[in-house]
Amino acid sequence: MNDQTFFNLSPWNILNDMIGFDRPFGSMFRTLANRAEGRFPPVNCYVGDATVVLDIEMPGRKPSDVDISLEPQAVVVEGKASEGAQQPAFKRRFELDYPVDTDQAKAAFRNGVLRIELPKAAQAVPKKIEIAPAD
Repeated sequence: MNDQTFFNLSPWNILNDMIGFDRPFGSMFRTLANRAEGRFPPVNCYVGDATVVLDIEMPGRKPSDVDISLEPQAVVVEGKASEGAQQPAFKRRFELDYPVDTDQAKAAFRNGVLRIELPKAAQAVPKKIEIAPAD
């Protein structure tokens, strides 16, 4: 008979499999760890028929600590590091699936949340087309 076994249930092989389990998920775990450390603030995004709203949690920051850059289909939010490194610097880019009207965009701080309102460009707003009766 052959020295090899069909199943090798050695505890050492199982342990090796468990140790290597996180490799495919490493980038996801690093991203979650960065958020937990406060490098990237949490963001909620709401998409309506005519507007996109980003709510970014930034407790302890002031409007002067944040820069917002708008492009036709992207938003870049940068936070400056505060003194004493209580608030680390960060940069996040949000790609949008449709163009926005950059001239009508608004941003405001309220209760530690930065709200960015981005109206969709006219060509991106859904329109209903009426059907004419057949002659």
